Amino acid sequence: MRNKVSKIIILLTLLSVSEGVFSQEKKGMDEAAALHREYKFEEAIKIYNSILAESSDSAQRIKLEESIIQCENGISLLQYAVTPNVIVKKQFPTNKFYLHISGTEDKAWLPAPNPMVSSAPHRYYNAVYFPSGSKTVYYSAPDNSGSWNIYQITQISDTLWAEPKILGENITSSGDELFPMLSADGKDLYFASNGHYGMGGFDLYVSHWDEDSQDWGIPENLGFPYSSTADDIFFINTPDGQFSVLASTRGSANGEEMTVYALEYTPTPIKREMTDIAEIQKIAKLNSSILTLEKREEIKEVKNEEEGMSEYAQLVANMRSLRREMEENISQQDENRLLYERVTNEDDREYIKKVITNLETQAIDIRDRFEKATALVQAAEMEFLAKGIIPQLRLQEDETPKEKPAEKVLSYQFANHSYREAIEMNIEVPVPEFDYSFKILDEAQFAEDNTLPDRLVYQIQLMVVSKKASKKALKGLSPVFELKQPSGKYLYTVGLWGTHAEALKYLNQVRKRGFPKAYIVAFNKGKSISVKNARIMERDKGAQQGNLSYQVLLQGYPEGIPSGILTAIRGACDKDLAKSIVNGQTIYMVGPFSKKEEADNLKNLLFNLGAEGISVESIKK
Repeated sequence: MRNKVSKIIILLTLLSVSEGVFSQEKKGMDEAAALHREYKFEEAIKIYNSILAESSDSAQRIKLEESIIQCENGISLLQYAVTPNVIVKKQFPTNKFYLHISGTEDKAWLPAPNPMVSSAPHRYYNAVYFPSGSKTVYYSAPDNSGSWNIYQITQISDTLWAEPKILGENITSSGDELFPMLSADGKDLYFASNGHYGMGGFDLYVSHWDEDSQDWGIPENLGFPYSSTADDIFFINTPDGQFSVLASTRGSANGEEMTVYALEYTPTPIKREMTDIAEIQKIAKLNSSILTLEKREEIKEVKNEEEGMSEYAQLVANMRSLRREMEENISQQDENRLLYERVTNEDDREYIKKVITNLETQAIDIRDRFEKATALVQAAEMEFLAKGIIPQLRLQEDETPKEKPAEKVLSYQFANHSYREAIEMNIEVPVPEFDYSFKILDEAQFAEDNTLPDRLVYQIQLMVVSKKASKKALKGLSPVFELKQPSGKYLYTVGLWGTHAEALKYLNQVRKRGFPKAYIVAFNKGKSISVKNARIMERDKGAQQGNLSYQVLLQGYPEGIPSGILTAIRGACDKDLAKSIVNGQTIYMVGPFSKKEEADNLKNLLFNLGAEGISVESIKK
C-alpha cells in the first residue's frame, strides 16, 4: 500500500513539473509572438532561440525556426521603408471586403465556391476577379495537399475554357497564395502569400512578366508598411494612377474584420532607413496621415520628402534632356563637317562653315547648362544619401520636366460591387501527355519523342550497342531515349533534368539497376556539350533569373562621393545608390546588377577614374 501511494505521489509530482514546464514554454512563446507582432524582432529571436534550445518537439521546432526566419526577414525589410500617404480607410467583414473596393469594374467578382473552386472557401474567403472583356482569369484554389495556389484559365470561346493551369514555380510556395490581381497593363501580378520571403502572416508581393522566358518572375515583397506582421491579403494600383488599395487585418483584434486603405499612389516612393521602433509601430498602423472625408477637399501638395522626390525627378529629366540636346548638337556638327568635305562649291562651303561655327557656339551654352543641371542632381542625390538611399528612377528617354500642379485634390469612394452572374464553363479536357519524369517501372518505357528540348538538359548515358536494346535489357528505366549514331550503333540515355544536381541525385539508382558505368551527359538545344560547360551555363542562368545579384561597393568617402565619381555612376547605370555605416566606416553600394559582368564593368570604370576601395560582392535573393 505504501509503495502504491509513493508511486502516485511521484506521478503527480512529474505531472506537476511537466505542466509547469509547458506553462513556462507557452508563456515564452506568447511573449515572443507579441514582440514579433510589435516589430521587436531581435528581442523575439532571443526568446525563440532559447525555447528552441530546450524543445524536443519536432513540430514545435519547425514552427520556431519559421518564426526566427520571419523575424530575420523583418529586420531586413525594415532596413529601408516608405511612408505612404493614407487618404481614407474603412473596415468591412472579412468575407465581404472585396465587394467594397473602388477602382475596379462593376460586376467583376465571382463568389466562391464557383466553377473554378469546388471546395470550401479559404478562411479569408476566396473570390475570383473577372473583369469584363478579359480572356484570361487568375484565381486562387487549393491543390491536392490543401495549399492554395494561383491558377490561370483562358477562355477559348463563349462557353469553352481551357484546362486550368497552375502558375510557375516562382509563384507557387509551400504556403497559400491568395487574391491575385493584374495591373492595368497586365505586366505586374500582385498577390498575398504566407509561404514566400516575409515577416509573418500573409505578406504582399509583386511578380513582373518576363517577355524572354514568357513566365512570371521571382516575386518581390512589397516591403514595409504594405507588408506587416498582420495578414495583408490584397493590393492593387487603380487604373487611373491615383490610388493604391490595400486590405489588411492589422486594424482588427480577432481577424474578423478587414480594413481597406486607400493610399496616394506614388510611382517612385522615397525609402528611408527605419531604426526607431515607436516610429515603425506608428507607420504600420497606417493612420498617421489619414484625412477625414470633410478635410479631403483641403488636401494640398505638401513640401515633404515626396515633393523632394518629385523635384529630383524633374532635375534628372532636365539633365537627361540637356544630354540629348548636347548629343544631337555633336551629331549635327559631324554631319556638317562630313558635308563640308564633300562639297566643292565655295559658296556652299562658306555657308556650311558658318553653320558649324553656330553649332559650336550653341554647344558651349548647352554644355554649361548641362553641367549646372548635373550639379543640381548631384546635390539632390547627396541629400538623399544622407537619409540612406537614392530610389531608382525609371524615366523614359523622351520624358521632359512637367509643371507641378499648384494644388492636388484627392478623393476616394468605396463602391459596393455586385457579384457577376454565374458563367457557363465547359473545360476542355486535354489528351494525356507522355510523362517525361524519371521513373523505375516494372517494364522499361521508351520516350514518345526522342527529340531533346530546345534548352539546357542533362541525361544519364546508359550504353552504346551494336543492336537495338530490348525493354528487358533497360531494367525498368523510364523514359529511355534511343539515338542511332552515324556509325550505325545505338546510343541509350535516360531522363531529362534541368540541373546537374537533379541528374546526380538519380545516378546511383541507375548504376544499381545494372549500369555500373553510367555517367551524366549534357545537351544544349539538342547538341551535345561538355558537362563542365553545361554547369557554367546553368550557373550564369541562375544568376540572371534572380538567384544571385551583384552590387559595387565604394569605401573611403566619409565626406561624400566626389562629383566626378557620382557623375560616372549615374552615366553608366540606373541603379540604386545607398549609404551605410559599418563599424564607423562609410560604405556606398550601387546595385543590384543581375549580371556580374555589369557590376565588373562599373567597377573597372570607377577604378580607372581613381575611385577608392572598390569591390564587387554577390547578394542572394
